[in-house]
Amino acid sequence: MQAEYFPVQLDHMGATFEFLQIADASQHFTGINNVATVISAQRHNHPGGAYSFRIERNGKVLVVCTDVEHGEQVDPLLVELAQGADLLVHDAQYTAEELQKRRGWGHSSFDQAMQVAEMAGVKRLALTHHDPNATDEFLQRIENLCRERFPQRGACSRRNGNLTLGRNVTRLDL
Repeated sequence: MQAEYFPVQLDHMGATFEFLQIADASQHFTGINNVATVISAQRHNHPGGAYSFRIERNGKVLVVCTDVEHGEQVDPLLVELAQGADLLVHDAQYTAEELQKRRGWGHSSFDQAMQVAEMAGVKRLALTHHDPNATDEFLQRIENLCRERFPQRGACSRRNGNLTLGRNVTRLDL
């Protein structure tokens, strides 16, 4: 991670990291409890580069898609990666209006995250990577608007709904 894109360098994080090649990740995680795990990745648009990941284990699929900036249309490769996922965790830093002023910053809008979820037919969507300047009240309004767009997805409670606004220490079971 380069300093111009990530302000805290790895040697200052107080943790031990193990980096794997994508090709080796499935084998590595299958070794945990000997449960078959398939991990795939898709490079996506972000200054300095970034990847989205699909993790398949025990018949469940998790797709994590943060630090992504779609073009004029959502990235069809990310829609393909998220196809049928049980849970899609997607960058939703901006409103559509804010995104127009921040092109090139490497993030998505709430609308784009929902569009990927709809096109991919995901079961649940967690919106994350919110703008640090957004207030709790603003994010609650966004969450309510997003839930209105997903009425066919069933009841959406904060705790176990089909559309969730990611919060600190949020746990989502698959």
